[in-house]
Amino acid sequence: MQIAFGAANNVNAVQTNLGPVQGGDHEFMIPLGGRVYLPLPSDRFAVSVGGGAAYLHYSETAPSGGYYSTQCYTCTSRGGWGGYGLAEADYYLDSNHNFKVGTILQYIAGTTNGGAVGNVPANSTKDHWFNLMFDFGFSF
Repeated sequence: MQIAFGAANNVNAVQTNLGPVQGGDHEFMIPLGGRVYLPLPSDRFAVSVGGGAAYLHYSETAPSGGYYSTQCYTCTSRGGWGGYGLAEADYYLDSNHNFKVGTILQYIAGTTNGGAVGNVPANSTKDHWFNLMFDFGFSF
């Protein structure tokens, strides 16, 4: 599961008992698929590719708790389905494969429907996410 905060660039304030309070927005991306590891002659390198379906869900939120009261926590939301693909390359720092560094290149595309969230209009939209991630891992 991945989360993007500020995904819709929400600039809408929520009216509270103390005046307007700036909320936020986020998008959940839940990939559902598989991955294949490609055999390489070196045991220090690992390369994999994967893909499948992805569920996307935007939510516009207002702060809750504290010294003010809001009428909603999740004000509006929208969701939909799409697909994703990824490629990963890792390098193991030791011969026992206990420590690794790597990178993941991922592309997610989908269609979302629902109410307006931030700058996302209240109609069907196509979402595209291109992610480049770096990782460090250890196993024992």
